[in-house]
Amino acid sequence: MVCSCKPDIEQKILERLKEQYPEGKDHSSTMNKNFGYTFPDMAVVAYFELTNSVTVMTKKGTERIVKPKLSLHFTYCPFCGVKYKKEQSS
Repeated sequence: MVCSCKPDIEQKILERLKEQYPEGKDHSSTMNKNFGYTFPDMAVVAYFELTNSVTVMTKKGTERIVKPKLSLHFTYCPFCGVKYKKEQSS
């Protein structure tokens, strides 16, 4: 990511977790779901994974539920609004 929101938020969540559970040990917090890498620059970007549901008719005439997944990749940081990468000029 261009910004430092991901590690900053992880740190804030970890601090809050330690406040809520002071008697606990081995506190950890990592946002690894809904973050991925882009190619070829290997930049970390956030995304939402959507699970949809639709009932379709099969060839035999029975109904079947299909749950296609869709990933929406952000072009801006969802926390601070910084653009992930500069647009390439032609």
